[in-house]
Amino acid sequence: MDAGFDVTLYEQQRRPGGVWVYDAEPETDPLGRTDPSDFRHAALYASLHTNLPRDLMAFECFTFDTAGGGDDAWPRYPHHTQVQIYLARFADHFDLTPRIRYGTLVEALVPGSDGRWTVHTSEARATFDAAIVCNGHYARPRIPPLPGADEFAGLRMHSKSYREPELFRGMRVALWGAAASGVDISREISGVAAATYWCGDRFEDRAPPREAEPGKVHTCRSPDGFSDERTLTFGEERVEIDAFVYCTGYHYTFAFLEPGVLEVNDNHVGPLYRDIVSATHPNLAFIGIPYLVIPFPLCEVQAHYLAEMWRGAARLPERDAMLAWCREREQNNIRSGVKLRHYHRLAEAQFDYMRTLTGEAGLPEPPGWREALADEANKLRTARPEVFRSVDLPHLGPTVIARTSGQDVPDP
Repeated sequence: MDAGFDVTLYEQQRRPGGVWVYDAEPETDPLGRTDPSDFRHAALYASLHTNLPRDLMAFECFTFDTAGGGDDAWPRYPHHTQVQIYLARFADHFDLTPRIRYGTLVEALVPGSDGRWTVHTSEARATFDAAIVCNGHYARPRIPPLPGADEFAGLRMHSKSYREPELFRGMRVALWGAAASGVDISREISGVAAATYWCGDRFEDRAPPREAEPGKVHTCRSPDGFSDERTLTFGEERVEIDAFVYCTGYHYTFAFLEPGVLEVNDNHVGPLYRDIVSATHPNLAFIGIPYLVIPFPLCEVQAHYLAEMWRGAARLPERDAMLAWCREREQNNIRSGVKLRHYHRLAEAQFDYMRTLTGEAGLPEPPGWREALADEANKLRTARPEVFRSVDLPHLGPTVIARTSGQDVPDP
């Protein structure tokens, strides 16, 4: 909008926030293999707080405090309801709300012979000069194959369907996946479960204990499979369980795009120049593809980059050059042994990525304090995963924070 474009936004949820809109009722199938009529976009559990400090999460010109879209008294790691409030205030503050078509499912995004794009919804069709896909990648659960899983007689669930730990009271529970959801959910479940086994490749040298202690999270390597209706196997080791929770992430999916517009192969989306612009359809772009990033600031930089390119203040390479860049990155990743599904994983490379975008588009670089604070927050989260939200960080963004922890949470 700031670049002079007439923008229309289509949003499946009925209020702002996207994945931050909480739904206490999960899908009927706990593994998330559901039809559109039963689809729940939210992947939130009731107690979820961010794993990033709010001064780091905020958009550049909209602080996460009372002066912007938050509240000075909110904890530094806000509850998910507070993030939704912040995003709703952002939409109102920047006059986005009149442009958003809430409760609208995009059924198809179709390229025309004239190069324009037609959006098909359940209610209408509309044609645009360019299209931006911002549908995220936390909607369709990834359920990696595990031998014997279909014969398991207990509860199998993906973390997307997890809401509260009470469901697992008295159960013997295994969770598979060592990222953020595994950290939080294993801790919660261990408070009510008879036994809790948190499994993942990061614990590759650890076997499950012979005697599990209630109230403790036992870390062990990824399982090999199920040997019968209740037994999970780790080589020669066996554990009896009643429930198995997949904390194994999500698939990148674009069901509304027809085959040939782009390819998704083992969660690699391409061909995308700079992980944003379709190399074959340069008036089609994707915001928010990279992961293990600070999402709001990174998406903001991507949006500014795209606006500069599309308004002509900077120039995208020609089609052949963008395709060559995609091929070169693929070859570099192959030589480095990077798995295909990790091509969009940035982590510590995200700030170099943002500097590349701003340099190419002639924009100011991201402020240096973000990188320093991100490094501190990541080190603390890694070293003290159970308490990092209540520990002060020496760096502070340009914001007001009255406290670093707290339990006051608004009703969803």
